[in-house]
Parts: sequence; C-alpha cells; structure tokens
Amino acid sequence: MVKKTHKNTKKRTRKYKKNKKSKKRNDKIYTFKCNRSDILNQLLIKNKFIEGKDHVDFSLWDTLGEKYSITSKVKCIERKFSNDIDNKKTFYIHIVKYGMIKDTPKTYINITDIKREIFDGRLFFLKNIYGAGGSKVYTVKTLENMYKNIIGIPNNYILQEEVPNMYLHKDKYKTTIRNYVLICEKGIYFYNEGYVYIYKKEYTKNNLDNSIHNAVFTACDYEKLSEQYYYKTILPELHRITSQLFHNYFKNTTLYNRYLIIGIDFIIDKKYKPYIIEINGYPNLSMSCGFGGVKVNMLHDFVNFYVLPKIKGGKSKRGGGWIKI
Repeated sequence: MVKKTHKNTKKRTRKYKKNKKSKKRNDKIYTFKCNRSDILNQLLIKNKFIEGKDHVDFSLWDTLGEKYSITSKVKCIERKFSNDIDNKKTFYIHIVKYGMIKDTPKTYINITDIKREIFDGRLFFLKNIYGAGGSKVYTVKTLENMYKNIIGIPNNYILQEEVPNMYLHKDKYKTTIRNYVLICEKGIYFYNEGYVYIYKKEYTKNNLDNSIHNAVFTACDYEKLSEQYYYKTILPELHRITSQLFHNYFKNTTLYNRYLIIGIDFIIDKKYKPYIIEINGYPNLSMSCGFGGVKVNMLHDFVNFYVLPKIKGGKSKRGGGWIKI
C-alpha cells in the first residue's frame, strides 16, 4: 500500500511539473510583423500573437517600399532569391534550362529580333518583364502594334504567344487559374484549392481590348478551382509542373526558418493542358484582391501547418489543402 501511494505521488508530481511547463509555454507572448496580408494578420491575432516592432518571432515582411527592416526568427525568403522568377525574361530562361518549354506558351525574349512574319493572325501578349498582377501587359496582333505599346527600352519586354486552342468558359469567356505554392524546409507544397478568373466580356480575336484578354482584377468573376469539371483532370499536371520548376529553382537555397508563398498562374487549352503564364514571388494576399475566401482557407492551413509548430512548438498539424509535391 505504501509503495502504491508513493507511485501515485510520483505521478502527481510529474503531472504537476508537466502542467507547469505547459502553462509557462501558454503564457509566453509571441510576436509577428506582416505588411502583405490583412488576412494573415487576423489569423495570427486569433492565435494570440501580438504585433511586434523591430524583432519578432514570425514575419511576412516585404522590404520593398518600406523605410526600415526588421529581424525575425521565422521569415519569408528575401526578394533577391525570387527576383529571377518574378522577372519574366529570366523566368523564361529558367524554363528553358529545366526543359519545360512545352509547359509555357511560345515566348520571344529578344524583342528587337522579332520579325513581321510571326504575326499571321494569331494574338500575342507584350509583357513588361517587371510587371505583376496583369499590369503592363498589352494584346498585340502586328509588329507595328507591338512597337506602339513599348515604352522605354525594348529589352524590358517579352512577347508571348496566346495559348493555342485556348479553353473558354461556356465557350465564350477567357479564364486564368491562380494557385499557391509553399516553399519551406519541410519541402515544396501545392495548395489544392485555387480560383479561376472568368472574364466578363466575350472572347474575340478581333478586339484587342484588355478587358477581354487581360482583365484579372478589373472585369472578371471568381470561382473555386475545385468547382470546375476539369479540376481532377488538370490537378496531376499542376503538381508536376510546379514540382519540376521549384525543386530545380530552390535546390541550392537555404530554407531553415525561411518560407515563401508563391502565386502561380495557368491557362488551359481545350484538351485541359495547363500552361504557366506568370509567377509572383510576393503575391497579393489581401482580402480585397482576388478570391478572398480561398486565401483565407489557404492561410489558415498555412498557420496551422507551418507557423504554429515553428513558433509555439509541438507536432505539426496536417497540411489541410497543402500537398507535398
């Protein structure tokens, strides 16, 4: 009986110490700094983070346009590591290097070498290599039309052919697909829910108006990617393309306590083949831009899967929609 009592006392003591340690962890104040997403701000506050100042536990802090920098235990990968995929010309050079030419529309990176003969009734998109979010993109059909839209140095542009035999929603409207990829020391993850921009004006090659061909924010509706009948058909290819691209691109990058959520845009043809259109190393993750509901779920899963285990410790929860590729 004495031995049993002694054992029970030991158990109570261990339990008390464990609870005491747990209480200390729960009492700790965790800090964050974020200037890229009002959604992530709110999710972190709900998880009892408070906004810090110069030094924080976790950050999504873009130094572009900011007057000061911060230090952070866990932070996003700096822009200098993503600049090559944000720049449309160097991005295409990487595509060629990785043997992925068939995964993107035909692209001309030397504007001054382009001949009149390539314009044979097809549509092309003149893109400023530093543009993002559909900005500085012009629909062109002739060499004269192309040069008319060039402002400044011609080498700051690329010319990209329209996706051949492009899929149209209800056989009428152009679409663009937005997905997200997470780069971190755990690996590379693809978020299995995305959204589709469905342009409001009926597609035609006879009108070069951007509201028909490039209206991702100004004249479009949004639908979840998983609600499209072709979703399960294209998903394996989306995984393959993003895996091949980012495993190559980030293979020599140190990722410990560093991460990046990348936006990647696709257009599909009528046979449901996806083509990469654009990469955004620092996508807009605010509620007001794009399909806010998809971003809320994506960032919620990101916090549970990556942020909380990294900052507060404990086992990582399942990735939700984040799938390792």
